[in-house]
Amino acid sequence: FKAARPKGKGKNVLDQKDSKTLPDGLVKEFIEIAHFDHPRNPFKSEDIRFRNYLMFLLIEKHGIRSGELLSLTLTDMTLHGDQKSFWVRRTHDDKYDSRKNQRVAKTRERKLRISDDTAKLLDAYIQKYRRPLPNAKKHPYLFVTHRKGDTQGLPISGSSFDNTIVPAMKGVDEKFANIHPHYFRHNWNEVFSNKIDS
Repeated sequence: FKAARPKGKGKNVLDQKDSKTLPDGLVKEFIEIAHFDHPRNPFKSEDIRFRNYLMFLLIEKHGIRSGELLSLTLTDMTLHGDQKSFWVRRTHDDKYDSRKNQRVAKTRERKLRISDDTAKLLDAYIQKYRRPLPNAKKHPYLFVTHRKGDTQGLPISGSSFDNTIVPAMKGVDEKFANIHPHYFRHNWNEVFSNKIDS
C-alpha cells in the first residue's frame, strides 16, 4: 500500500508556506483596497471594480470557496425582505453553464444569511451592471464577464478569477503576495471560531 501511494502533495494539501497564518488585519486591508471606490484599486472600469469587490467581499464574509462563488445563481438569492440570503448549491453538469472547466461546490448545499448592506450591493450589481450585458439573460449565474467580446455577459471563468483578478489585487502591495482565495476561508474560520469561543 505504501509503495502504491502517490508521491508528493495532493493539490488540496497546503504546504508549509501556505499554512502560515496571515498577519492580523491583512485580509481587512486587502478588502478595503479591493473596494470599488478605493484609489489603489487596480481595475479601471467601474463595472469590473464593483464586480470584483463583491466577489472578494462574499468570500471574506461567508468563507465560501472560489468554486462556490462562481456557481452562485440569481435564482438562489433572496435580496429583499427579512430573510436575505443565498444558497450555495451543487451545479454539476448544468446545461446553462457554458464554461469548459465548470467550478462547482464541493460540500453539501447550504443557505447563508446576508446583511442588508451586502444584499444592496448584490442588487445594485445585478440591476446596474449585469442586466444590460448581452448574453446575461441566457443563464442564471451571478458573476459574468464584462469585457467586450464573444464572452461578454457569460459566466466568468475560474481561470479569469485565478489568473487575472487575484494576481492584479496581489500586485497592489508586496505584502499581499502570499494571499490566495483559500486564505479568506481560513480567515473566516478563525473569526467564526473566536466568536464561538467567546
